[in-house]
Amino acid sequence: MRLDELIAKWTALGVAFRTGDARVEGAALCDQFARDLQQVNLTADDELVTVAEAAKVSGYSAQHLRRLVSKGQLAAERDERGIVIRRRALPKRPSLVAPEPPRLHVVGAKAEQVVRASAGVSRESP
Repeated sequence: MRLDELIAKWTALGVAFRTGDARVEGAALCDQFARDLQQVNLTADDELVTVAEAAKVSGYSAQHLRRLVSKGQLAAERDERGIVIRRRALPKRPSLVAPEPPRLHVVGAKAEQVVRASAGVSRESP
């Protein structure tokens, strides 16, 4: 099931419930919706994407993904669009966001103390 099919199904059910003044069991309705949503998720993971689309999803360059395919490290197929890869097989590139350095709070310190503390240097008092 695709996402547009899920939306159409549940929209139609909503209309039918409203027009028929239906009484439904909430838990059973939630269970059915969860099963349908899970099916949509499985279908999306099975989707074949082009190398360009795979690059956007994975965070790796198209060239790197082609290299992995040629080395046999990434399963791929060929279709009318060229090389295609299953979305679930794509590697995910880790985020390159560096952690923010801790902010320095030195209340009532002299300029020399602030500089030493920010540089990680301490000096013993005489």
